[in-house]
Amino acid sequence: MQFSFKYIFIFSALFLSVSMWAQTTKRENLEKRRAQIQKDIVYINGLLSSTKKTEKNLLVEVKDLNDKIKKI
Repeated sequence: MQFSFKYIFIFSALFLSVSMWAQTTKRENLEKRRAQIQKDIVYINGLLSSTKKTEKNLLVEVKDLNDKIKKI
């Protein structure tokens, strides 16, 4: 009886350690992915801001050109 409990205990301990290692690896991968996604969000927000500024400048230019055309 003790013989089988010893193997069950060793197998359980080994299984738990492998399981915890796998979870740690998965967590590290998810944290790396999260960091990359946050960098991507910052980059995309910068592009969006730049695009909005360009759009605003172009709209002002179009308005100015329309005003000049109306004066002619």
